[in-house]
Amino acid sequence: MTKALSELFKEVDDRYLQSSEIQHLTSLVEAVPKRLDALMRLQQQEQVIADETAERVLATYPKTSARLNGAEKVSRDLVLTLRYCGQAMLRGEPQFLKDQLLYWLATVLQAFKFGEDVLRNSYIWLKESCQQHLSADDFALLSPYLELVIEIVPEGERAQ
Repeated sequence: MTKALSELFKEVDDRYLQSSEIQHLTSLVEAVPKRLDALMRLQQQEQVIADETAERVLATYPKTSARLNGAEKVSRDLVLTLRYCGQAMLRGEPQFLKDQLLYWLATVLQAFKFGEDVLRNSYIWLKESCQQHLSADDFALLSPYLELVIEIVPEGERAQ
């Protein structure tokens, strides 16, 4: 959204908005309150979601705890992921999530060479936990960003 707004304002720098531009601007602005409310509810649930997911990861893959020095780091990484997903959702910009977190996170986590689909399953379970703890409307807004995490972060995991 911020990128779309910037581009729109650059285009109309020296003139009034045209009808189609007004409609585009209106649609961008009208989405903000709903996304902001969803972000606030995500914030309220983030620790429960992250802790629940971390417990599931560590119960399924006990060796992960030793490699990451405990549940706190797993939960911390999941919270970080939720926060960036939330920011991307608020902005309506998947590229923000990719550029600011996912490419870096994928590189860092793949260096641990977990294998066994640990990363993929971790983020699938994060998504499931979000679905369980958020309203259907809030989850629908967040879900595309969680899908990006599932798609990008575990890439190459099986090759290890």
